[in-house]
Amino acid sequence: MESPYTRPADRVLVNGGKTMDEKKTGFWSMDIATGRKRYWIIYATALLLLLSGILAAKKAGESTDLNMRRAVATQVRHIAEAIPVDSVRKLSFSKADTNLPEFRQLCSQMKAYAEASGIRSLYSMALRNGNLVFGPETLNPDDPNASPPGTVYRTPTKKDFEIFNTGDAAVQGPDSDEYGDFVTATAPVIDPHTGNVLMTVGIDIEASVWQTEIRKAQWIPFLTAMAPLAMLSLGFFTLKIRQRLPATRHWKLRHVEAFTCAAIMLLLTVTAAALLHFSDTKVREENFRNQAQIKAEIYTTKFKSIHADLNLLDSFFESSDHISRREFRLYSSTLIKKNPIAACFWIPEIPAAEAVRFTKQVREDGLPEFSIWQRDEQNAKVPAQGSVFFPVLYVEPFASYEKALGFDVYSEPLRKAAIIEALSTGLPVATEPVTLISTSPQADQLLIVQPVQSKQGCGVAGFVLSPKEFLTNFTGAPSGEIASLSVSLLELRAEKPPLWLACARENFGETGKQPARKGLYSSTPVFAFGKTYEVLIV
Repeated sequence: MESPYTRPADRVLVNGGKTMDEKKTGFWSMDIATGRKRYWIIYATALLLLLSGILAAKKAGESTDLNMRRAVATQVRHIAEAIPVDSVRKLSFSKADTNLPEFRQLCSQMKAYAEASGIRSLYSMALRNGNLVFGPETLNPDDPNASPPGTVYRTPTKKDFEIFNTGDAAVQGPDSDEYGDFVTATAPVIDPHTGNVLMTVGIDIEASVWQTEIRKAQWIPFLTAMAPLAMLSLGFFTLKIRQRLPATRHWKLRHVEAFTCAAIMLLLTVTAAALLHFSDTKVREENFRNQAQIKAEIYTTKFKSIHADLNLLDSFFESSDHISRREFRLYSSTLIKKNPIAACFWIPEIPAAEAVRFTKQVREDGLPEFSIWQRDEQNAKVPAQGSVFFPVLYVEPFASYEKALGFDVYSEPLRKAAIIEALSTGLPVATEPVTLISTSPQADQLLIVQPVQSKQGCGVAGFVLSPKEFLTNFTGAPSGEIASLSVSLLELRAEKPPLWLACARENFGETGKQPARKGLYSSTPVFAFGKTYEVLIV
């Protein structure tokens, strides 16, 4: 039979004299009574889409809030784990702390990480006489929200106190206090020997910023639901327009229902595909976080092991009247095997007036060609000049670093600054990437110096650490990188861009350039040797 829409001028009446809009149009309209029509499917679908959009937005907001709380809880917990416990034990959480090198060092380390991570306020608190008092923090003293050490927190919550009993990280808020409206994440710094909470570390995120992120997340599902609703509304009003047109013009809009249904189904298909992709992404993110956490813990544990063995090396010298070269070789060989370090050294402090006598004694002890020397502007080897020298006396493995013997580490500005800081603070200090001497087998090494006050004399002992070897060659680390993961080590510096040190993967990145923080990545801070390092897994 010929279609009634083929010749509109002659066939406008169909089915017993009714026009196209007077007959039933399937699910789009239904005759409730003669001459009365109700587009009930459209109304029901529109209501369903609107409710779905509202519920999806509500669910997205709750999910985003939960995910952000988990993320900030993980972040503050990593920061708390990075805080050196030995330094915290020295703090009194009073105004006197401002004169302590441990306090100044912690403030500097926390500030470097906060700037690199976009954290405005990173602070610490301890429980003293029933009050919560502030300790090291990242805000400058002239900041209106700054709290000098010993300042009492006037509006603590119950959870702020509970953490000292439970030892669990917590996220609370948005709440108001004397500093403003914030969502606050706190985590404990726990003494590994006693299990007591020494202090808590906190991150404040402005409530307005938090709510803005939630609203952004809510708009996506809401607009996704509104897209088919808009398409449905457009089709509905087009049907209304068709109904009001003369019967001779109905044929031009004869496919409205089909096009509207097709558009809505296409949008729903795209939405379903996006939801599946989102679900798959969440699974990938969870798998990545689990793998990254395991990897990060390996490296942070090794940093702590190096720090502990550096203290043992200090005690080794302080426990004896005299350490011979052989004794040093035997002791340091154990440390080198245990840790991912390139070398172990002892550098005594020698006043210029004692240089001749010291050199003669070393030569008589089996090194007849020993001398105290430095490099000139042409990189030539010349006798050291100055009022005090720090020559390399013991170094292991000897075969690799024999040429470093007698080199005055104090003659080079970068190493000299590290030695001065270590001696003035009494704390271990690491340099930026250097070489022990210009002919060292490994370039771009970190020189870690520990001040020593022993009967054998004053000076510095320490390790040479190769960042590349640290990431790749030590017991307990994975033998090879998983193809989709890469571990990098960076030094974070306050008011300066991060310094890229090394990557575990071959031919990845260049010194001085950061790996791109795109897609999935994990950042774990390490506070060690007066520096702030970051284990970045991408």
